[in-house]
Amino acid sequence: MEHFVYQNILIVKMAEKMTKVKKYVALTAILILICTLCCIGYINYLSKDVDCLGNFSISNNVEKMSLLISRKMVDGEGIDTLSGGLYRKNVLIARVERTIKYHYQEEQGRYVMTSTAIVKGVHDDISDTQLTGCLAGMYAHQGDKNIVVLKNIGRSGWMVYDTPVPLYFCKRNT
Repeated sequence: MEHFVYQNILIVKMAEKMTKVKKYVALTAILILICTLCCIGYINYLSKDVDCLGNFSISNNVEKMSLLISRKMVDGEGIDTLSGGLYRKNVLIARVERTIKYHYQEEQGRYVMTSTAIVKGVHDDISDTQLTGCLAGMYAHQGDKNIVVLKNIGRSGWMVYDTPVPLYFCKRNT
């Protein structure tokens, strides 16, 4: 009888060990799944593709330019769409409505962009002189360059800098 009790105790202990092994296997599988999901999220966070929308405003003592800028940059090709106006004493004096296509290269955290096409909308009546007084030449003249720094601000978007000056926040399009 004693031998039978001893065998039952061994079987119970082995069953407990098997249950612990199953728990460890399940826990390990859950940890691997969590790590995989974190890696996928981190890779998306580090993505170099830019797709965002921002409000840009710059003023001097006389005039103020306010624009809505849509920016999309993928694999060396970019497109910016500008919509807004130039104001003097809070009165609209010129409208901006254009799409700029460009090539870009990343060099030491800076993006060097060269415009390849400028398409003006029907309401765009700003002169190139007025525009280049507020923005880089690439928005007025095909072939001109612009250099900016884009800092990824987590999942929310990018801060756009003309080093060291921050220009605007570009909210990620989802």
